[in-house]
Amino acid sequence: MNRNRTSVILLILPFLCVGWAQGDVPGHLRMILPFEDGVHACEGAAQPFVAAGNVQLIPAEDRRGNVLRFRALEPDKPSALVIAGVNLPHEKGTVGAWFRLQNDTENDARRNVWLLSLIPRVGEPFRVLPGSKGTGLAVVQEKNGTMALYVYQLGQSNQDMFFGAGIDLAEPDTVAIRIPLPTEGRNAWHHVRLGWNRTDRTVWLAVDDVQRQARVDFRPAVSHCLLVGSPPLLHARNGVGLLGDIDDLVIDARDPASAPGAGRDKPQTLPKMAARRPMRESAQSLTDSPLGEPLETMVRTHLRMVMDSQTHGGWAYTRTWPSGMNFLSTGVVVPYSQRYFCNSKDQTSAYAAILLATAYDVLADHRYLAAAKKTADAYLQFQAPRGWWPYSAVHHPEQRRLAPLGHPRQAPLEDHVQAYPIVLMQIMHRLTGDAKYWQAAEKGVELILHTQNPNGSWPHRYDLALDRGLGARSKYHQGGCINDNATSDQMRVMLLAYRQTGEPKYLASVLKAADWLVEAFIDKRVKGWAPQYDRNNVPVEGRHFEPAAVSLSEGMKSPVSCLVLAWRLTGDDRYLAPVRKWIAWMWQHRVFLNEEKTQWGWFTHYDIKTGKPIRMWQREIHFLTDPAEAKDRGYTDFLKQTVVAMKSRTIDRAERLKARKEKLERISQWENRALKGAEPDRFPIMRSFDWTMGSWPTWGDADPVGRAMAPQHPRLALALDDLYTMLLLKEPADTDRRFATFRPADWTDVFNLVMSPEAQAQPLTDEERKAAERRRNKPSSRARAASASPTPRAALH
Repeated sequence: MNRNRTSVILLILPFLCVGWAQGDVPGHLRMILPFEDGVHACEGAAQPFVAAGNVQLIPAEDRRGNVLRFRALEPDKPSALVIAGVNLPHEKGTVGAWFRLQNDTENDARRNVWLLSLIPRVGEPFRVLPGSKGTGLAVVQEKNGTMALYVYQLGQSNQDMFFGAGIDLAEPDTVAIRIPLPTEGRNAWHHVRLGWNRTDRTVWLAVDDVQRQARVDFRPAVSHCLLVGSPPLLHARNGVGLLGDIDDLVIDARDPASAPGAGRDKPQTLPKMAARRPMRESAQSLTDSPLGEPLETMVRTHLRMVMDSQTHGGWAYTRTWPSGMNFLSTGVVVPYSQRYFCNSKDQTSAYAAILLATAYDVLADHRYLAAAKKTADAYLQFQAPRGWWPYSAVHHPEQRRLAPLGHPRQAPLEDHVQAYPIVLMQIMHRLTGDAKYWQAAEKGVELILHTQNPNGSWPHRYDLALDRGLGARSKYHQGGCINDNATSDQMRVMLLAYRQTGEPKYLASVLKAADWLVEAFIDKRVKGWAPQYDRNNVPVEGRHFEPAAVSLSEGMKSPVSCLVLAWRLTGDDRYLAPVRKWIAWMWQHRVFLNEEKTQWGWFTHYDIKTGKPIRMWQREIHFLTDPAEAKDRGYTDFLKQTVVAMKSRTIDRAERLKARKEKLERISQWENRALKGAEPDRFPIMRSFDWTMGSWPTWGDADPVGRAMAPQHPRLALALDDLYTMLLLKEPADTDRRFATFRPADWTDVFNLVMSPEAQAQPLTDEERKAAERRRNKPSSRARAASASPTPRAALH
C-alpha cells in the first residue's frame, strides 16, 4: 500500500468504524450513502463521516425514500458534500449516484454545474507542493446541457484545479468525454457514474444507459477527497454548485469494464448509518459543586477535543464535526490534509497551544502541558535560522518532521505568524525551564527588531535576502501595515522583551512604533487609520477588496489600544490626541439602525477624500448608501472601554482585586443556593456550548461543509476565567495567583498570558525613557551598513 495512504489511515484511526457486518455488504463496496436516516455513510466505510453543509434531507416521490437536497435552505448560499479520500480506491474504481438537476434558472443556465470532483493530493488547498503530480477528474454539466468529464493534470506549475485567475476555476487540460442530456429530461432523475482504471489508463463517464470511455495518463498522487455538488472554488464566476437532489451515492472498488453495475448496484439490506457518540470529559476538581462541576466538565470536554484533534503537534484552521476534516473557512470546500500545520491568523497552532498551557496553569493537569509542549517542539523543527516562521508547515512522513510551506526567504509579520510562536516559547520556558524555548523566542524577538521599518512601523512581510520590508502588494517597500495586527503584534512583542530583559533597544522600538501610529493617523473628513501605507505614509491598496481608505476592520482596533498603552508608559498626551479625535468622529458618524436610535453601527471602509462609506471589489470602488450594511462589530463596547482606560495611566491592581472579590462573592451566592437545592445558575459561556461536538461551534449546519469547531476557540479563554474563580472558592490558598487581577477580556490577549496587563503598562521612569531615546538616536547596524554602501538604499525601491 502507498505509504502516504497508510499514514492517512493511521491519522484517522479515532474516526474509524467497525468493518462491514459479516455477509451484509460485498467487499468491493467502499462506501454507501443512501440518505435515508442522515447525510453520513453506512457503517463500515473507512471514514463514514462526510462534511456536509446547507443540505437537507427531504422525502422524494417515485418510491425513492429520502434524498439529499442541495441549496434548498438558502438558494444564494452554496452547499457541498465532502468525502475523505481514504474511502476512494486508488488503482481502479467507480463513483455513482442518482442526480435530479434543477439548474434551469437564468443564473445557472449561463454557467457550468459541478456534480462530482475527484481531487488528488498534490498539496494543500490553493498550493501545489514541489514534486507533487496528480490527476483530477470532474463531472460537470455544461451550460448547454451536456454532461462532461474534465481532466486536470496537476503539478507542473502553481496552478491547480481550484482557480485560474482571480476567482475563476481553471480550465481543464482536456475534456475526455461528453454525453448530451435530452432536453426534456434535464429535471428528471439520471444516474451518473465516474470510473477509472490507472493501469489501463482509462476513464469512464456513464449517464443512465449511455456509457463512454477515454484514455488518460494518470499521475501518481492518491485521492485527497471527493467533492459532491459544488465546484472546488465556491465563488467561481464560471461554475456553480448543484441546485437539485441526489440519492444512493456508491463508491465501488470495481471499474465499469470489469463490472457493468459498478457504482450502481447496492445490497438489498444495508447496515445502519454510522453515528458518532458524544464526547465528554468528566470534572476532576469540582465534582462536589453543582455550579462548578458542569463548568469544569465543559472546559475539559473542549480540551479533550483539542488534544484529540492535534496532529504532528499542531492543528489546521477549523475542524468539521463529525467528519474530522480540516478546512480554512466557510469559503472553502476542499479540506486540508492531516499533515497540515497552521501558523496563521487567530487559528494559529501557537494560539491553541497557548490556551492549553493556560489551562494547565489553571487546572494543573499535565496532559495539557504535554500537548502544548508537542506544539512548541514542532515549532522548533521549522524555525528558520534567522528566527522566523512561515505561514504554515507540512509534515513529511519520510523525514518524520515538519517542513515550512511558503516563500523561502520572506518572513510574514501579519496574522500573528511571528508573535504567537514567540509568546508560546516564552510561556513554555516559564513552565518547563528548558532553555531551548527561550533561545527560540530570543531569535524571534531579534528578527522582529530587525524587520522594523525606518519610520517605526512594521511591514506586511520582510524579505531577508533584500533586507527590506514588503507590502501586501510587493511594489510597496518599507511601508507600514496595520492590517491583521502586523504593527501592533510586533510592538507588543518588543514591550514584553523590554520588560523581560531591560534592554533599551526594545523600548526604543516600542516608542518608535507608537510615534508612527500618531503620524499615520488620518485627520481629514474621516478620521482613523488605513490598513496599509507606503513608505511615505500615504495609504495604499492591499488585496482586491482593501482600498486605500480609513478602515474599521482587520485588526483596526489595535492602533487605539497601542496608543493608549504608549500613553500609559510615557504620560505623553501626544499619543492620546488622535485617539480622542477618532472617538469623537466615531460617535458623530454612527448609522442608526432603528427609529428609537438604540441600535447603531458603522461601515467598514470610508473614502479619505469625501468621508463617505465605500466598498472595493476587484479593485472597483462602490459608494454605499444602505444603512443595513452598517454593523456594530463590537465598536460600541470598545469605545466605552477606551474612554475608561484613558482616565488613568496606571492599571489599578487593588481595583482589579476588588472586582475579582466581587465576582467571588456573586458566584459564592450562586453556589450556596445550588447547594440548598435551588436550580443552579449557569455561566453565560455555557449557553452556546455544543455537547455533541464537544466545543463551541464556529460554523453552523447551513455553512457549506456543515458544523465546525476551532481548536483555538477564544471562548475557552473566557471559560477559564469562570473556572479559575470557582477554583478560588474551593482552595484559595492552593490556587495559582497568576490570574488574580485578570478581567475576562484579559484572558483573550495572549500577551497578558506572558505578563499581566499592569506589569506591561507600568509607567516608565525618566531614566528608562532617556535610555530608550539614546538608543533610538544611535544608528542601527542596518543604517550604518546602508550609509557605507556604494549603492544608496533608495535605489532599491
